[in-house]
Order: sequence, then C-alpha cells, then structure tokens
Amino acid sequence: MLYHFFCLAVTASNAECRYQDSGGLFGELSGDAMTSQGS
Repeated sequence: MLYHFFCLAVTASNAECRYQDSGGLFGELSGDAMTSQGS
C-alpha cells in the first residue's frame, strides 16, 4: 500500500507503478480499476 502511494508521488502517469503494483500484465489490463482499489 505504501508502495502504491509512493508511485503516485513520483510518477505522473503511474503506468509503470500500476504494472508492478497490480501484478504485471493483469494490472495493465485492469487499469485504473485496480489502482483505485489501492490493494
């Protein structure tokens, strides 16, 4: 969770962070739905 907030802080387009934080390709496919969960 802290990593998620850190990502939002350091990158405007959190594409890379979304990719890592949400578990790779699945995170990319899920998009903002996954990042909004903050899990």
